[in-house]
Amino acid sequence: MCRSTGEQPIKILVVDDAATVVEQLTANLRGGGYDVVTAHDGLEAKLRLREHPDTQLAIVDLHMPRMDGQELVEHIRDINGLEDLPIVVLTTDKAPANLDKAMSKGATGWILKPHDPERLLQAIERILDAASPAEP
Repeated sequence: MCRSTGEQPIKILVVDDAATVVEQLTANLRGGGYDVVTAHDGLEAKLRLREHPDTQLAIVDLHMPRMDGQELVEHIRDINGLEDLPIVVLTTDKAPANLDKAMSKGATGWILKPHDPERLLQAIERILDAASPAEP
C-alpha cells in the first residue's frame, strides 16, 4: 500500500490524451491508495500543477497534442518548487532516442504501455522512496 503525507494520500498527476489510459491509471493508482489528478495534454497539466502544488509525482504520456510529454517535462523542471518532482514517462514508443531525450529533459524514468498495474505501483513506490529525504 502507498505511503501518505500525514493523513493525506500522496497526490499523483496523470497526463495522457487517451481517455481509456487515464481511466486505467486512475483506477490502478486509487486502488493503491493514491490521490489522482488528471490532465489530457501538457497545457492542461500545467494548470493542474498550479491548482495542486502538493503533487508528488507525475506520470506523463510522451506523445500528446498541444504540448507533448518532453515539452511538459522541460516545463515542470522550470517551475519553482517542482524542480525535483519525480516524472515518469508513459509511452508505447520504444525508440531509445526518444526515451533518452525525455530523460535528458529531466524525466525520472519511463514505463511502456500497456502497463502492468502491479509493476506500476511497485515502480512508483521505488521512485517515491528514492525521492524522499533520508530519515534522521
